[in-house]
Amino acid sequence: MTITTPSTPTIVAESDYVQLAAAATPLQTILENANAAYQLHRPPLLVVGYTTDQQIDRTWSCQIPIVPSADGIKYRFRHYLLPQTSSPNDTMTVKVEEWTSGGGWNTLQNDTAVAATDNTQLIYEHTDTIDADARKLRITYDRANSGEFFPQGLLVYPLPDAPTAGVKASGFAPFDDGMLSETGAALNVEHHNRPKRNAHALLADRYQCAMSFVQEDSTTHARYDIADPGLSANLWLRVAHGRCVIPGQRTPTLVVHVIASVSAGSTSERVAVRQVGGASALFDASGTSVAPEAGTLQVQLDAAGTLSAHALLEALGKRTSGNSMWVHAVVAWYVPGA
Repeated sequence: MTITTPSTPTIVAESDYVQLAAAATPLQTILENANAAYQLHRPPLLVVGYTTDQQIDRTWSCQIPIVPSADGIKYRFRHYLLPQTSSPNDTMTVKVEEWTSGGGWNTLQNDTAVAATDNTQLIYEHTDTIDADARKLRITYDRANSGEFFPQGLLVYPLPDAPTAGVKASGFAPFDDGMLSETGAALNVEHHNRPKRNAHALLADRYQCAMSFVQEDSTTHARYDIADPGLSANLWLRVAHGRCVIPGQRTPTLVVHVIASVSAGSTSERVAVRQVGGASALFDASGTSVAPEAGTLQVQLDAAGTLSAHALLEALGKRTSGNSMWVHAVVAWYVPGA
């Protein structure tokens, strides 16, 4: 009994579906393709271009909302950094932590000696398992001897191992070859339904980043704040603007998570995420010590149903009188079928 996971999916010819004999092929190929999809379906969980100063000579950190796979799978992290003037070529520290709903930070990666060359882009990669219950990441960068650097961005995408036996938390049920390879193996309805159910489970489990805005989690160092007297109280100030492209879709619902804080005053409905000319969703500024605020936003795509289907999205914040507020992070994901 073996769970076979092809390195690439096998395309079944249309002729194989014509006047089928009561045999395992092409059903076994289709079932194994579903196993391959478990390992090869890798939509980016995060695509982030940091909003930050370009020359930093101190510890830099941010918090980013996430909705990882329910299966507790591995993810590949790719950090983009630009080491600048140093003494020279001092190493960098890259630290990644996850925060679960139980509270507290768990370290996923803490490399304190990443080789860095002045004025040469550094792409640092590592693979770590993200807990299914993780609600946000904390990314921390630093450089030896207070050397300057520019945090540019972050990419995080699934890199799971091949599926093993047993139904997964996501609902994915791996196919075992022995179910069909034995002589006289039965062809039942479950075999035919499993590939479709597995495809639906995978698409719903692995969120696809559609928009992001991230700046430092420190109110001292955050690049942008909404402060007195920069803008009158209770007026919306746009802090992020971008285009979300979702090919082939028409009115998808985005899952949106927000991390924001205030210096004092009301935290209620301090952040808005909206489609330009369309619907909006409101979020509280509950601070950086708790789980991100979560909501949904249905968008009406321009060029709907085409490969260029898209919407313009923006994030805004507002303060109360005499106080400041900060939008630390906004991430929106597209979930097929949502």
